[in-house]
Amino acid sequence: KMSDIANLPNIYGISVGHDFSNNFTKGFIERFKNCPPDYTTNITLYVNTNRMAENIKDSFLRLAPGFLPKIYSIADLRHLAIEHPLPDLLNPLEEQLELNELIKKYLEQSPNTAPKSASFDLAYELINLKNEMHSENVSVQKVKSLSQADISIHWQQSLKFLNIIFDYWSVEKPKESMESINSKVIYILNKKWAKNPPKYPIIIAGSTGSRGITQTFMKLVAKQRLGFVVLPGFDFNQTKKVWDSFDRTAGFEDHPQYRYYQLINALSIKPENIEKWIPSESNALIRNNFVSLALRPAPVTDQWLEEGPKLGNLTAVCAGLSLIEASTLREEASAIALCIRKAVEDNKSISLITPDHDLTRQVTAALGRWNLVPDNSAGQPLSSTPPGIFLRQVCNLIGQEVTAENLIPLLKNPLTNTGAQLRGEHLNNVREMEIKLRGGKESYLPILTFLKTQIVKDKTKNNNTLWVNWINKLFQDVENLKTDKLNNFVKYLIDLSENLSNGPSGQQGILWDQNSGELAKKTLNNLILAGEKIHIITCLEFKTIITSILNKEKNRETTNAHPLIKIWGTIDARASTTEITILGSMNDGTWPQITKIDPWLSRSMRKEAGLLSPERKIGLVAHDFQQGISGTQVIISRSKRLNDTPAIPSRWLNRITNLLKGLGEDGSLQLIEMKNRGEFWVNMVKELEAPLKMKGHSQRPSPIPPLMARPSKLSVTQIETLIRDPYSIYARHILKLKKLQPLKQQATPLLKGNIIHKIIFKFSEKTKNDPTEINNGILEALTEKIFNEEVPWPAIRAIWKEQFKKVSPLFLEAEALRRVNTTPLFFEHPGSISFKEIDMTLTAIADRIDEKNSGELIIYDYKSGKPPTLKQINSFHKQLMLEALIAKDGGFKDIPAKHVTLVNYVSLHHVHPNTPKSISPEEIETTRKEFFALINHYKDPKSGYTARLRMEKVGFSSDYDHLSRYGEWDETNIPINLVLK
Repeated sequence: KMSDIANLPNIYGISVGHDFSNNFTKGFIERFKNCPPDYTTNITLYVNTNRMAENIKDSFLRLAPGFLPKIYSIADLRHLAIEHPLPDLLNPLEEQLELNELIKKYLEQSPNTAPKSASFDLAYELINLKNEMHSENVSVQKVKSLSQADISIHWQQSLKFLNIIFDYWSVEKPKESMESINSKVIYILNKKWAKNPPKYPIIIAGSTGSRGITQTFMKLVAKQRLGFVVLPGFDFNQTKKVWDSFDRTAGFEDHPQYRYYQLINALSIKPENIEKWIPSESNALIRNNFVSLALRPAPVTDQWLEEGPKLGNLTAVCAGLSLIEASTLREEASAIALCIRKAVEDNKSISLITPDHDLTRQVTAALGRWNLVPDNSAGQPLSSTPPGIFLRQVCNLIGQEVTAENLIPLLKNPLTNTGAQLRGEHLNNVREMEIKLRGGKESYLPILTFLKTQIVKDKTKNNNTLWVNWINKLFQDVENLKTDKLNNFVKYLIDLSENLSNGPSGQQGILWDQNSGELAKKTLNNLILAGEKIHIITCLEFKTIITSILNKEKNRETTNAHPLIKIWGTIDARASTTEITILGSMNDGTWPQITKIDPWLSRSMRKEAGLLSPERKIGLVAHDFQQGISGTQVIISRSKRLNDTPAIPSRWLNRITNLLKGLGEDGSLQLIEMKNRGEFWVNMVKELEAPLKMKGHSQRPSPIPPLMARPSKLSVTQIETLIRDPYSIYARHILKLKKLQPLKQQATPLLKGNIIHKIIFKFSEKTKNDPTEINNGILEALTEKIFNEEVPWPAIRAIWKEQFKKVSPLFLEAEALRRVNTTPLFFEHPGSISFKEIDMTLTAIADRIDEKNSGELIIYDYKSGKPPTLKQINSFHKQLMLEALIAKDGGFKDIPAKHVTLVNYVSLHHVHPNTPKSISPEEIETTRKEFFALINHYKDPKSGYTARLRMEKVGFSSDYDHLSRYGEWDETNIPINLVLK
């Protein structure tokens, strides 16, 4: 008889540290073993997560195959009042989009409240606030009547806006949120069950009652004759002294058992009235008592002194505990991966429980070394999956100018051009285009124009006209889509993404394949349905919406996960346990996570309204920690540093360690043993990742290439490089290696110098024949025009212009003096001369060559930085001296052989002076002899191209330092000659 099955009170518990799913199933089977099978099918079971539902089903299949009870989520109670008219379920995304429009108007009127780009996330938080009010039974009037006496203007404005929203919500609508519907269902059930109690058992299993509406339903069920509430992780060993102190002392809300105290207090029962779901269940007294004592809140930690010495055998308490303290997150992940591998070898089930997604990602990657795939219950954000990354890349192009910086990574994405067997040809085209774009100003100009003018011309190597036309067609209108309806944006994103994935062939690509692709397509389709009422938005708003939605969706791929390896979040870990438990990333900020601030109500306002406090949320995680650490074999892990910042151990780990330290020599010894067991795994990581054979440092290179491979043509600027760093000449001219420039143009000193050179060149050309035009008006106009054309960064452009304007008056004054007895001949003028004696051609491009009235020449070189000193010119900086040599031998185009009497480095910086040097014919001949000697030295078969031979400063960096492995050697090392064949 069922009257013999259920006796009030109907609240049961499963002890801390026990496998909830298995123990619940065992208790269910024992409790209903005398009932006919068809009766079992009428029992209704409510669980809090899908993971728990799956685990309980698995337990039934293993322990008692047959008919199952009806299993529902406690978050959806609509079926309990199906005979009553209930509102339709509101699409949360549709509501968020509507609220987003209202919040945008609010932010326009109150711009200091938050940036406009935050409106969509604020709408999400506003929905959470409404749902929490329904869940905690907080009325609208309660929030409206909040005291405004001691709150800031910001919160006053927030309350005014909330009042408007409350009026908007008060209008009766055909659709409502799940929390609102559940509140109505519970109200209906309360009346219905008062007259007609349930005829078949109703069981709530695995919920802690952390939310108000859930707790209300648990109270209602527990009062029914055939109602059962089974609590997970109930501490049957907690003393009456602790339970009694909950009511008398503040500061207990973050205790792991506090929510159970609230539940049983509301039902007017005592903790000792809570029965075990399985009467024969063991208590695991030793570990549970220790953890329970360690987690006592601050107001009663004096109990450590009284109860600590009574714990007894600490060896038994800590026997299964290990503490891994790694140096970095990566080292922690590697140590955890080794623990998992060892468990698999021993055929033991193992779980990693952590809220840290970075840790789970790195552990999963580390396990890939042994082809071990864990079952990750949390999955990963859709935005981090291949389709999510691809969609975000495409979305970032909408409304923007198509440049090399944003197009090249998209074209390289593995999901691009997958419709036919053309991926290899596609990548060849992309690489060819990328090499041509790197280093040029085309990297920030419209790339479609570049494609037409550069790539299409090169049909001899690869006929890619079809490929280029495909790209041009796809992106020809993307820049113009600045504003549109939300649905039009989404449809355009889908079409553009599909066409990119399909490729020029038009065959279907792999964008929507696998679970992640299906979820991405479903998410975008849902957005279309939800956004029917949303009219004009900007492309930037659309990107914010897409990014937010993709971040919130979680994807789990169907993989061949290893059955023994589990990765769980803290909530999923309540469902079951494994033989070995790892509590990962046990640092403050993760266990517990940093409390999220409510953007709509302050902490004091939430407390006055009766909403959830941060401490209650912390208590949830504390309960998960208590459940996890109570296993038989537990590994606690943390990293000492996070992102180069010292990490603080979790408050609960601190309590465990501090309690052990306070328990005398035995406790300290057990703590040392815990750390030693953890250090074993850290040392194994270091041993695993250490090189099998440590090789010595590289030597300072001085390669000796064959004579026929050595350069026979150098520019005057490369001669200084040959003197100072011969290895760079070897890498550039013999190995033919050239540094690839970034796709995005950088605001470098080289770019600034080139722009200033261009301004001076244009100015000099314009005033060449009429010195009277030398005035600041012409120079200033050229400065504005060229800086605006060449510098795409407003802040950098303004700074560079102001810096150049400081030197402009000095330059104009000096330029007028330079024109008194000289005539400018050429600017940016090429010159070249071949020296047969040494088989070397010397080339140059002179910034400026002037002719004196006497017929002699002056050569100028403009320096936007610091010009070389006379000592540097005499020893290393031979550029202008060599240009004078070329001029004397008639090597400059359209200029007969003439003597150069003066070379001058003209500073275009207001701080540095010019460096003029008068030269005689004898000095030019000396330069010739030195140049010949230098070249002849490197024509010697025994001479090597030594790295960093005569660098001016140790801090100087070369484009080829990584090739020479500089850093493994320094300038004090003797060069090692290596003869190359």
